[in-house]
Amino acid sequence: MKKLLLGLGAAILLSTFTFSLVPTLQIDPIAPSFNYSKGEISKTIYVRNDSNNTVICTPEIINDPLVVNENYYLGNSLFFFPKQFQLAPKQSINFNIYVYNVDKLQGDGEFDAVLFVNYKSANAQVSENQPKVEGAKFVLIEQGVISLYKGKLVQNLTLKDMSIDNTSGGSNINVNVDNQGNVHNPYVIDYTLYDAKNEVVDTGTFRNSVKRNFATPITIQSTKPNVVKAVLKLNSQDINTKNYGYLQTYTVVK
Repeated sequence: MKKLLLGLGAAILLSTFTFSLVPTLQIDPIAPSFNYSKGEISKTIYVRNDSNNTVICTPEIINDPLVVNENYYLGNSLFFFPKQFQLAPKQSINFNIYVYNVDKLQGDGEFDAVLFVNYKSANAQVSENQPKVEGAKFVLIEQGVISLYKGKLVQNLTLKDMSIDNTSGGSNINVNVDNQGNVHNPYVIDYTLYDAKNEVVDTGTFRNSVKRNFATPITIQSTKPNVVKAVLKLNSQDINTKNYGYLQTYTVVK
């Protein structure tokens, strides 16, 4: 079984932070997804306590606006079993996530909620660098995103409102990434920057993602202060294959 090893946390959009003195959980998968069109209504999550402390775990769900488009929130259609469990050192358990009332989710596409696995340990040592404390117990969090897909999935990603700002310390390429599709869309922008002589002064890659039916501004930063033209090649991750494919080239001139 492939497992994702996580420590103190937050793992948002694949970013993970660990702290060596706190209990460690293995959670697989930390970001489960349901293909409702194929009849998937439950997922089993494996949890193992790899620490030397007994922990009490409580799965929870929230609507995090940084991750989830609030108009397509999945949390009201999810429940867990068991709702809480205790793990001795090296002990593991499977808990289940179920979806229900899917008909109340309006339209097609992707619906999301943030999954938290909160866990408490009575044996951890207190430190100002560690998480918040409830009495003598730490409250630690592992986090991922639960997704449900239903109906027709549409990807429609474009770049808009592009501009170049020059400063003494470099140049900023300002772009609005517009996702008019109904699924969360990871993307890659390969950029080439030019000076007034049309010579290449900088190249690089910018990676990010944008939630469904949402536009977000980004800034590509360069240490070169003399950029007057930027060529941006947009690549999008396919929702089915998870491979990245070329979409379109954009050119912005100052």
